[in-house]
Amino acid sequence: MFALQFIVQAQEELEKYRKSKHRELEKNKEQIAIFMRQKIFGAHSAVLYSFNLMEAYLNGLAWDHINSHDISNFSNRKKKLLKDTYSVSIRKKLEKYPRIIAEKELWDVQENNEMLNAFLDIIKPFRDSLVHPSPFSAPEKFGGYDKLRLLYRIDFDTGILTAKLLVLLVELIHSHIYIEVDNLPKWFTELKQEVEKALSLLN
Repeated sequence: MFALQFIVQAQEELEKYRKSKHRELEKNKEQIAIFMRQKIFGAHSAVLYSFNLMEAYLNGLAWDHINSHDISNFSNRKKKLLKDTYSVSIRKKLEKYPRIIAEKELWDVQENNEMLNAFLDIIKPFRDSLVHPSPFSAPEKFGGYDKLRLLYRIDFDTGILTAKLLVLLVELIHSHIYIEVDNLPKWFTELKQEVEKALSLLN
């Protein structure tokens, strides 16, 4: 993911100034400012790309299932959920697709459910603040959070955590549906390596 590479590069450059004296920091303040903006831009991009990639992955699962299985016995509701990917929210796709496709529940395990809730209830509001920025708070039924406050709170940690949850959820869903994870998408291995590299900078 280019966004993660962007974050890592900026963070590595900023680390070089961590022990610098005030005079050196003042001398290089313009370059430091560029790296700071690069890091923020990368964090914003990582949050957006992670959600876009998650939805693309889920849409791919639905398409693959429709084209490789007989769904004529599915209820109209299930057929609509799988076929009408445009109008189905990412929350419903995450909650429903694994169960419909694998014919068994994934989120009844507490650890799995906590991971899902972290992505949808903690991270998604940050994504929504980027996609739907507004000085108004979100409606109470969506948490009533301050969108602008979340927008300005998106940082290095937020971007990396979002990408980490993406990797964990894709791996979990894939193993739930296909049992083995050897057939993960080609992009997954590279993404996981990028996430692990970025996580190493948090330690």
